[in-house]
Amino acid sequence: MEQFIDFLDSIDKNFIDGIFISVILILLVKRFLKIVDINIALNIISYIILFYSILTTLYLILIIVFKVNSNLYFTFIKRATGIYKFIYILLLFLHSFLPFLLFFKKIRTKIYFVFFISVFMNLGWLFESFVIHVTSLHRDYADETNALLPFNRELIIIAKGFILGIFALIIGHIFEKYKLSKL
Repeated sequence: MEQFIDFLDSIDKNFIDGIFISVILILLVKRFLKIVDINIALNIISYIILFYSILTTLYLILIIVFKVNSNLYFTFIKRATGIYKFIYILLLFLHSFLPFLLFFKKIRTKIYFVFFISVFMNLGWLFESFVIHVTSLHRDYADETNALLPFNRELIIIAKGFILGIFALIIGHIFEKYKLSKL
């Protein structure tokens, strides 16, 4: 179970956290470079999101139904029934179950739907980052010169999302060239 949690955390940190930046990059390429076909790159991003959502749902089933780890089970129950249960359930739904809409091809091929799903998936860390920035400003932990600048964590997430988007576009372009050469 620990390896599964580490694997899920690794996927989350390396791919999912900044995936909306990848979709923004694909959207910009579609808007300004009309000669590049973005469908394969968009499918790559969509399948990464779907794969992660399936793993997250499996993780939740293991914790809730089979109670494989009692500490995680009680943590889940405490959060799901605590005073912020509405927010927790909403974030859980947006992060784990909303991406299953990408199983429908009509939604998966529309870049704006994929963008909104990826942003909704990332609402958790976006809210967390917002709270950290506001708390730092409020309690005078941050000085006025860099108060509104992103922290290193946000910059790393943006860079990872940008790199993932570039890789998805390159792989999509290579597959498109390969498909055209086969015809």
